[in-house]
Amino acid sequence: MLWFNQTTFRGTFSEAPWAALESCVEETATLILMNDRTARMRMCEQTRRPSGNPDEASCRALIKLWEQKQPRVTSVGHRFERLLGFFGLGAPLDEAHAAQLAEINALRNCLMHRRGIVDEKAVREAPSLAPRLNQPIAISRADFLAYHKVVGDYAVLLMGRVTVSNYCT
Repeated sequence: MLWFNQTTFRGTFSEAPWAALESCVEETATLILMNDRTARMRMCEQTRRPSGNPDEASCRALIKLWEQKQPRVTSVGHRFERLLGFFGLGAPLDEAHAAQLAEINALRNCLMHRRGIVDEKAVREAPSLAPRLNQPIAISRADFLAYHKVVGDYAVLLMGRVTVSNYCT
């Protein structure tokens, strides 16, 4: 078992692959809203917000408001798919993949916000972390590589969906 402290993870595990994936989803949605008036108007209608300027900040705020008005979902992967689904880019997410994404996100949050200790919130988000409750995060090389693969595979799937969509010209 390899031990990585919070500083190590900031550069390798938590920020790099997870930030890339989260950014990919958020940037895709933001760019679509900035460039597709119909999608923007539909999201404005669902949030009961008047259509404003299609600049980046306004579109990001609209997405945040839209997400706040949605029913709670079981995992971050399901949240991604729901947002992508609004634009016709979503796909069913199997529970195993959803659980893996939830675990990665929960570990990232523990590293960034909870001094690298698995807490009860992380266990609620990713029940697979229950045996590690109140323990410092330790990740084997195999787990580390598996997490990178899950994130990378999901990002490739998303990019594949985008490139065959009406949004890619």
